[in-house]
Amino acid sequence: MDYSSRAGSKKGGGGMATESEFNLQRRRQVEQLLSHDQEIPYTYATQDGVTPNGSGGGETRSDPYIYKNRSGKLICKLCNTLHMSWSSVERHLQGKKHGLNVLRRVSSDQRGSQGPGTQPGASTAELEYQAKVDETRKSLGANGVTPACQVVPIRDTHRDGLAIRVEYSGAPHSRDPPPFIRIMSSFELPGDDNNNKGKTLIIAYPPFNNVGVPLDATRDVEFDVDVHEGNISVETPTGKIAVDRTNAQLTYWDAPNGLFYVQFLYTAPETQQDPHSDA
Repeated sequence: MDYSSRAGSKKGGGGMATESEFNLQRRRQVEQLLSHDQEIPYTYATQDGVTPNGSGGGETRSDPYIYKNRSGKLICKLCNTLHMSWSSVERHLQGKKHGLNVLRRVSSDQRGSQGPGTQPGASTAELEYQAKVDETRKSLGANGVTPACQVVPIRDTHRDGLAIRVEYSGAPHSRDPPPFIRIMSSFELPGDDNNNKGKTLIIAYPPFNNVGVPLDATRDVEFDVDVHEGNISVETPTGKIAVDRTNAQLTYWDAPNGLFYVQFLYTAPETQQDPHSDA
């Protein structure tokens, strides 16, 4: 065979490569350099990280988000993008879209490791505060102790009411806020055997059990200021702010002795408005 027409060729050689063959070889070299000779698993790799063709898993790979599909094309699972070559993958890895998705993934993993109640990007002080809040909530659980309660009927001119004293023995008297009360209807109380027309005065002071005192369902509790006037003060006689006007006017907390007092009068029968009358 005549080799004289092939410049620089010798017997046994393949001849000079064409421009297309040279470009193909250059792209292959670039792909090999960019991929760092790492084995890229297929998307249908097993859980052990071994692909059907026997290649290794992705534990030692520099980027765990790059995989191959069945056609051999490269896919970024994090961004759901398809790439034909490693040069395209390198441009994608250095781009803004992939960087933002990596930051979101890291932030999501941190939230999962810190717990469901932690805000993203919380500082150390905020995390310590949240831990103290969780610890306080656990300490406020019911201790199973029901305080002693004494109820005495009282009378005024043409009126009557109740005086209640609750003894919280062993309570940390420096705690704030103090015990509080709330008047609840039977619909707000648990259980099915409650009287639909009854009312109950609930006295609460965690971690002690709540105390319930039944009230007269036919009459209302009297307050110094009418609720419709809008001039309602929630400041107690000692100068502290109560949770509402009921606690401000009807309760007193003797912190040094651990005694909680509740006193009120029922409205006179003639001052109550008939709900069926024309207003």
